[in-house]
Amino acid sequence: SSAPLAAPAVASLREESAYLLERELSGLLGGRLAHLDDRDRRVVERWARATFGRLMHLPVSALKRMAADTNGHELAEPETPS
Repeated sequence: SSAPLAAPAVASLREESAYLLERELSGLLGGRLAHLDDRDRRVVERWARATFGRLMHLPVSALKRMAADTNGHELAEPETPS
């Protein structure tokens, strides 16, 4: 299974991305959209989180696919041109 090989990379990607999402949402809702009431804030947050989830699907799937393609071996380092 590709899960063990991809798990640390996927977890790191999700953690860093979630941090950025929260930081950006906080800045937006505390800045330009500070005038929104609680209901509208929840709508914006729900939309942002749903969009974030859809966007994260592609790189997470790619990482898992790459891990599966290596058949449990580490990915080869790219060759450096001489």
